[in-house]
Amino acid sequence: MELNPDQRALFDAQTALICKRARRDPVEFIRWVARVERGKAIETAQIHRQWHQHLKDHDRFVLFAPVGHGKTNQITRWRVLWEIGNNPDIRIAICSATKELPTKVLNDIRKDIEGEGPGSQWLRLIFPHLARRNWQVWTDDRISLDRQGNPTIAIYSPGSQILGSRLDLIVADDLHDIRNTLTAENREKLHKWFRTEVLSRDAPSGTRVWVLGHVWHEDDALHRLIREQGFAHKKYSCYVKDEATGEDLPLIPEIWTLPKLRKREQNLGPISAKLMLHNQLVDSGTGRIKREYFFEGLKRGSTLGDEFATHWNPSDSPTITGVDLGFGGGSLTCLFTVTALPDMSLRILDIRSGDWTGPQKLEQMEYVHQAFGSILCVESNAAQKMLNEFASDLTALPVKSHFTGMNKHDMMFGVDSIATELVNKKWVIPCNEDMRPNSETLCWINECVAYSPDTHPGDRLMASWIAREGVRLSGFRRRAREYDDAFFEVDTLVR
Repeated sequence: MELNPDQRALFDAQTALICKRARRDPVEFIRWVARVERGKAIETAQIHRQWHQHLKDHDRFVLFAPVGHGKTNQITRWRVLWEIGNNPDIRIAICSATKELPTKVLNDIRKDIEGEGPGSQWLRLIFPHLARRNWQVWTDDRISLDRQGNPTIAIYSPGSQILGSRLDLIVADDLHDIRNTLTAENREKLHKWFRTEVLSRDAPSGTRVWVLGHVWHEDDALHRLIREQGFAHKKYSCYVKDEATGEDLPLIPEIWTLPKLRKREQNLGPISAKLMLHNQLVDSGTGRIKREYFFEGLKRGSTLGDEFATHWNPSDSPTITGVDLGFGGGSLTCLFTVTALPDMSLRILDIRSGDWTGPQKLEQMEYVHQAFGSILCVESNAAQKMLNEFASDLTALPVKSHFTGMNKHDMMFGVDSIATELVNKKWVIPCNEDMRPNSETLCWINECVAYSPDTHPGDRLMASWIAREGVRLSGFRRRAREYDDAFFEVDTLVR
């Protein structure tokens, strides 16, 4: 629509006012520039405003934020872009456990700069000097405005050397992963790199350092920065209490509804949810399954990739699926499938869990049996026994009953005994070459670490122990392969 001169003057004045405010205030900048899927503008939540205020108030700040609540987009992407717009000579390092996250962020920043969407149009109005033509360096791991010296933004992962001598802003986003938190040695190695290689790049005018993530371990780098370096910090849970009713409400209702958050929490399981959503440490110190015990298993599995197997021939090595059936109350049903290798190690083939109905549980059990030829060891207590009989009668699945009582606390064969097997390198845990497993495996590890004899095992841990007991009681770990004939007395076997 064609504007008359008065309308054009009013429009230009309003646009100039918006741009002026956006240059002063990162939240206002994000309001006009930030876009997500399909070009949809985002609504900056009140908590996000608090985060930006923390960064304004503190030069060195650690933010513990729940996973999936927008910290990377808000800070590592759009706040960084605002900082560049206000200071084209700024030198920024973005650090993360691997290069995957910062590489994506850098690509998103490039899209913001060179895109044709409404957000990019506002970016060009607010900071016209950020136009694509003014950028001299434009590579996968760094970009730089048309000037000499350090790159404007460069990305780094632990162990890499920082280019140049000075940095004005350091953003560490998800600095931790399963590999660099497993052992005290790895935790110390990461903290030493960040302290000596990254923090030593102070600029004469002072370097701001923003560290974002969630809790992993009481001695991880984020907690050590707070204890030893005097970083200010703030921890957020995914819930806040309603002052009037005392009920839990989503921290950021603009992103999460209460039902979706409850579902997310259930899918993670109570242990991983404490770490990733509530920012509560779970290492109890009373159990025998320590985080560092998983190192060798992950190392052995680092050539397999982080995806589970899609099928297995049990004639190559026998397979067992431990089944822990959940019946409401927030518990999940979990199927944990392993194969007993000739060296008596257990290789994880598949872990799957869900809040499934009765028919869905049977469907999952039948699928796993068909894919891996496994015998299903099902906990046979109370309601579990009923479903166990139901499965055997209606689907002819090879189901063996597993009775759980005080035996799960037995030091020789109970849940704690998994620690001994891990230390003795008797588990093979699929993961990528960086020793990063998939989410189901990570949840299992977290449940193992959090377990103590006076707590109820997590659903995945319970299923893994049932699977391990199935292997042990079957005799599958005998080198001579002299398996117990009675163990094969089932209706159907896929062989």
